Amino acid sequence: MDKSSMFYWWPRGRIANLKIPMPKTVLVPCTDLKNVINIFDGKDSSEFNRLVWDVEMEASSLGYPVFVRTSHVSDKHRWRRTCYIEGVGEVRSHLHELLDFGFSVDVPFDGYVVREFLLLPWGFHAFDGMPIASERRLFFRDDELLCHHPYWPEKAIKNPDREDWRWVLKGLQKTPPNEISLLEGYAKRIVKAVGGGFWSVDFCRHHNRRWFITDMAEGSQSWHWPKCSHAPKGEKG
Repeated sequence: MDKSSMFYWWPRGRIANLKIPMPKTVLVPCTDLKNVINIFDGKDSSEFNRLVWDVEMEASSLGYPVFVRTSHVSDKHRWRRTCYIEGVGEVRSHLHELLDFGFSVDVPFDGYVVREFLLLPWGFHAFDGMPIASERRLFFRDDELLCHHPYWPEKAIKNPDREDWRWVLKGLQKTPPNEISLLEGYAKRIVKAVGGGFWSVDFCRHHNRRWFITDMAEGSQSWHWPKCSHAPKGEKG
């Protein structure tokens, strides 16, 4: 299994057992990928129907709204059509959109992930209504912090809903040194739990300045800020 799959790193590292803030998370595995692919040929898929049913059950248990992604992607830029689900009537179409996006960018599909929706202290909305909040990505190689960056650079923002969004974004990008140290400690424990290696680990700031782990992936597959010395040569600006 690809290491960037949440179905690899979440259970392998027993992430849910670490004493680190995180959203409630349920994995819904796909057991018959060939059957799921039938939906792209206009055929019925018993496996996709089963996945929809299981996601609906897990989402109802967690309580709507929920955040849903695949094993590899969330397609957050199309927020209201993909990862953000407000009610049971949206589940099937959103899961279809997520699956279609994953195949369009050629990533594996191991199943869906249903997560508690974290209501973050956001500054504005962008893209398809997505709330933009304080998020940060740390790169680790084994137990060494290589670099860290705000998740949302200015050039990535599209369709912001307020005119002063650049000023607001600069505030969201600021993370005090003591909080960076906290995240460094969290990320070091997380990377150690999955057996070490080169990883990116993502966090978001919740209320009361609590930071929640949201994602991780192999470092070689993760986006850096372009001018970072640790970025791949093709990304350096």
